Amino acid sequence: MSLRATQKRLEQNKSVCKLSTIYLSFVKDDQSVFDEWISSKKPSGWIARVLLLEGHSVGEKTVKRHLDGFCSCSEGTKYKGVYRGA
Repeated sequence: MSLRATQKRLEQNKSVCKLSTIYLSFVKDDQSVFDEWISSKKPSGWIARVLLLEGHSVGEKTVKRHLDGFCSCSEGTKYKGVYRGA
């Protein structure tokens, strides 16, 4: 498969990753708080710990992959520096 074909396939397959699913389950106020964490560049480990304490089953690697834009939804913060939720 060519790089262009792979790129096209990835762009068309916008699945929702675990962190996006968690984010979308939040009430608007909690989404705003999460957005503030991202804007202030809180570490992925810190975010994962808070989410775990709130009862969400998510690990630091999952958070980091999402923030870096390497998760299944590719909606991370690697280039824009802000959350681009699904």
